[in-house]
Amino acid sequence: AKTTELISATPTGASANAASRATGMSDDGRYVLFNSLASDLNSGDTDGKYDAFVRDRQSMTTTIISVGPNGVGIDGAVTGLALSGDGSTVAMCTQIPSPLPFSVCGPLTLRRSDTGDITVMPHLHDATLLGFVRLSYDGRRVAYTDATVPGTTVISAAVVDSATGTVLTDLGTHPFEFSDAAAINIDISGDGSTYAFTESHHHFDSARTGTVTVGKVGSAEPPVVHTYDWTKDARLNTDGSVLALHTLVGGHEVVAADNGSAPLTVVSADSGGAIVAGQVFEFDFSADGRWIVFTTRTELDGGDNFYAAVYTRSVARSLTPPS
Repeated sequence: AKTTELISATPTGASANAASRATGMSDDGRYVLFNSLASDLNSGDTDGKYDAFVRDRQSMTTTIISVGPNGVGIDGAVTGLALSGDGSTVAMCTQIPSPLPFSVCGPLTLRRSDTGDITVMPHLHDATLLGFVRLSYDGRRVAYTDATVPGTTVISAAVVDSATGTVLTDLGTHPFEFSDAAAINIDISGDGSTYAFTESHHHFDSARTGTVTVGKVGSAEPPVVHTYDWTKDARLNTDGSVLALHTLVGGHEVVAADNGSAPLTVVSADSGGAIVAGQVFEFDFSADGRWIVFTTRTELDGGDNFYAAVYTRSVARSLTPPS
């Protein structure tokens, strides 16, 4: 059975007419959150800016998410950042002016897809620019980072109760140098019990190393620190027992799974199992760690796609796609 499929697809099943990037997947693998510049995913989209979409892999339909409670499109470029495990809650933000040489957004906004309700989350340690964000299964617990610029950039990280705004675990502040190719990220398990905090400092004249700190939310128990090659991001499954990593394997930038055994299982591959020979972008995986969604510019399904495209792949090729 085919294990790789196109997610950034138009109503006719064709590849979207502009770049798309994946940012989230529901725990059962049915829903995929992605952002796109394409104008043929939603009728009337003519502003040429990013919008957020959710793809239903069961009904094969794509729905725009970057709209307000009244259903009117949000003014400006909107980035969908995370999808809750049950597919009900999307974390997103709107691009804002910044002294940095790239786009930033803020503040963090949560949108319920069933009710349309919108909640704005508090800034961490008075930081004003949103970094990374992840949601628990029901969207009740939110793990995210905020940044303070200009001058010395400092990243703040925490796990917060989205209903009360209470900080459950404060991971403090961390100096960050953009010229250092550093990476700081955070994730939370689906049940909201475990966090994973990634911090890599990649000096091109030194060893490529990174750490992923895994701990219990709201607990005084010391966390466990894992060391890999340079690692941009790490994701947890439902109970925090398996890590998915955007890391280096054999000098290649890949998405891999770590279930406690060696070596890591590389999953950013085509249907024949060949490792992607090129850059890999955003990724996510299902609750049990069986299904991976990732973005690459390398064509994996035998077509000829100029733009970045979104794919899914099973860790074990014999698995049957979820219904």
